Amino acid sequence: MSNYIRLESASVIGVEGNIVVVEVDIQNGLPKFEITGLADSTIREAKERVRSAIINSGYEFPLGRIIVNLAPADIRKEGTSFDLVIAIGILLSSKQISTADDTLNALIAGELALDGTVRSIKGTLPIVEAAKNNSKQLVYIPAINIHEAKLIRNIKAIGVRTLRELVAIIEGAPVQENFDNDDINVSNTEHVNDFTDIVGQTHAKRGMLVAAAGSHHLLMVGPPGTGKSMLAKRIPSILTPLNEDEALDVRKIQSVSGLLLQTNVLNAARPFRAPHHSITATGLIGGMNPPKPGEITLAHHGVLFLDELTEFSKSELELLRQPLEDGKIIIVRAGTSIHFPAQFILVAALNPCPCGFYGSKTKECTCKDWERKRYINKISGPLRDRFDLQIEVREVDIEETKNKSDDMLTNLSSADMKECVLKARERQLNRQGKVNSKLSSKEIEHYIKMDNGAEAFINQAYKKLGLSMRGYHKVLKVARTIADLEGVDYVYSNHLAETLTYRSMEKYY
Repeated sequence: MSNYIRLESASVIGVEGNIVVVEVDIQNGLPKFEITGLADSTIREAKERVRSAIINSGYEFPLGRIIVNLAPADIRKEGTSFDLVIAIGILLSSKQISTADDTLNALIAGELALDGTVRSIKGTLPIVEAAKNNSKQLVYIPAINIHEAKLIRNIKAIGVRTLRELVAIIEGAPVQENFDNDDINVSNTEHVNDFTDIVGQTHAKRGMLVAAAGSHHLLMVGPPGTGKSMLAKRIPSILTPLNEDEALDVRKIQSVSGLLLQTNVLNAARPFRAPHHSITATGLIGGMNPPKPGEITLAHHGVLFLDELTEFSKSELELLRQPLEDGKIIIVRAGTSIHFPAQFILVAALNPCPCGFYGSKTKECTCKDWERKRYINKISGPLRDRFDLQIEVREVDIEETKNKSDDMLTNLSSADMKECVLKARERQLNRQGKVNSKLSSKEIEHYIKMDNGAEAFINQAYKKLGLSMRGYHKVLKVARTIADLEGVDYVYSNHLAETLTYRSMEKYY
């Protein structure tokens, strides 16, 4: 009788799960334990974990030559999720346990402690999703990760705590808890921060509203203490909630990063990430070995806020150019290209000069012209050009704090602004199936309609301001968003005029 056993597990590449066939064969010969199939060091180290777990669970570790092959052999496998399936394969191959044929069609993933306890693994959510996409009906995973499996519909997931518990289940013992998921809850999180907390700053709030409505990147410049960080932290409160597919994408990234909370509820709140300027390039865009998502991926479908932008390394900021353009980052490690999604709204803030008070009404700038230019030129032209909106955030006059009723935007709550964003987004999706910031040059020609006055206005602005073609297209896309906020089908000259007020950085160059 053959000692060959074929089981299935999964590995995670990027944020996607990939089915891996685990073949186990025990042959006569000198005792040897080999794992083949382009396994990394953590998998090769599984030999000692599996050996101890089997012995400490009350089974015998078989003598002879044990060969474990992970297929396909041309794809690199990483992580500790293969321990459990290898141990089960060895026990089945050595005839110490038996199971029905249908159980062998299940997917098994989990890390083993030396005493046979099943430990948690990263990436359970994409692993279970891969099982479902490959027509699996059943998965065995660590009990501590069972909440992640609950987020995938129409697949049964059984959480196990020890190797002996899994053996008992596949030999026919009753399962105490079955997780068969037909319903997934999507919750809306109430935001503590509200735009009503900010007095004045009408122009900046309007810019925030436009950025949220069209998913436009936004750069704020202004002296210290003018509320740039407060404004940025409130932009998630006016964004549209995640739909179920987007929420699942965010959860998969959190699962791979080990940040997923123990809940079966898909949070509809969009991510908000605000890394410190001391972050490394790897921490910002992703990397390491094995590659892990960086802050730009953790901000996927949400907001990435970079405060004190000029304090970040210039080389790190330049790394943002590809993901801002493509919506993803490609990391190459050991000859393998790994894709991480990175579709986010970039919100950044900086002071206008080293001392921070250039253009201030209350304090005099002490910087020399060359110091200001060197400071602002830490942000390269191509990176500046990727900000659709560039707005000044000035000091609030004391009279503004006394006359709140005269400022319509000051009186608008985040809920009111969010309603405006929802309506504008709905117009965009009904018209073109995507937000305005994602329109290509051909789509701009097709979907952005202007009257004769607006066309003459933008042609004159193009020549007078010396706009690049990218800048020209960004002006049109932002103007289209402003028109959507007003609920009109055509872009008029007043929409273009307002858009040009969101290019205030040019005077600092």
